[in-house]
Amino acid sequence: MYAHCVPHRNSELCKVFSLQSNLAEVFSSQKSPISCLDGIRTISTILIVMLHVWRFIILRSSHLNEYTALEFWYSPLSNLLEHGRNAVDTFFFLSSFLVMYNFQNKTLKGQHFSLWKFYLNRYFRLFPVLLIVFLFYITLGKFCGKGPMHDNLDVEHWRKNAWTQIVGIANFYCLSPRVSGLVHLWYVHCDTQLYLLTPIAFLVYLKFSKKISLVFICIVLLVSIASVFTGGFMITGNYGIYAVKYWIQFYSVPYFRGNSWIMGLLCAYFFIPMKTSPLKLNKNNEHNSDHKA
Repeated sequence: MYAHCVPHRNSELCKVFSLQSNLAEVFSSQKSPISCLDGIRTISTILIVMLHVWRFIILRSSHLNEYTALEFWYSPLSNLLEHGRNAVDTFFFLSSFLVMYNFQNKTLKGQHFSLWKFYLNRYFRLFPVLLIVFLFYITLGKFCGKGPMHDNLDVEHWRKNAWTQIVGIANFYCLSPRVSGLVHLWYVHCDTQLYLLTPIAFLVYLKFSKKISLVFICIVLLVSIASVFTGGFMITGNYGIYAVKYWIQFYSVPYFRGNSWIMGLLCAYFFIPMKTSPLKLNKNNEHNSDHKA
């Protein structure tokens, strides 16, 4: 209301809380061609937060009646919440899309691709913050919990395996259901591992041709789909998707998440040509359609 009544005194701080300014920004067409990714990221974040609130707070609440929980478990809303785990794949998709998008933009501008800069940029952008969180947890984490189920097994586990967080392979060391304090960091490591493998496609792109790199990415995608389908069918058929073995061998590892990552590469691969050379209606077809009309 203040922004509407006193437009000449608007500050950037007021605009942050202004519905009028924010809606104008949301529906503005004068944006980056990939600004729609922000909306996908927002929706995915909401679904993931709702899933964790439902599963780890509501279902585990001591005040929840078991019959009520069971009745809700089979409801359509519960089905929607449980499938919030699929929204995790959208983040892998977005990450790979942006990686390929930036790579192709730099290539079209004639900029040199440096493998070392590619890797170092990733490490120093994410891991210093991650290591600060990790060091806080293994030193002061034992003072941040309470209750009869609280113990220091999780802290001791990560103290012994601190090197896995530094190297970036901690998602392979969540070997116990009791090791859950830092289990959410699996995504950072899994995403980084896929990130480190992506330059293989870039090198094929640069050394050979764009079409050969496309064929290479498609072959890797088919192999990934086949391996995930075969292994996933064997694991879920014998143990179920809620088993610890499913989490260890599939959910948090890169070969399980490779499909969505590769799909992001493919979409960015085709997006750049469409942006630079948009599709146009053939003049002959346009003339024929007008004549028929």
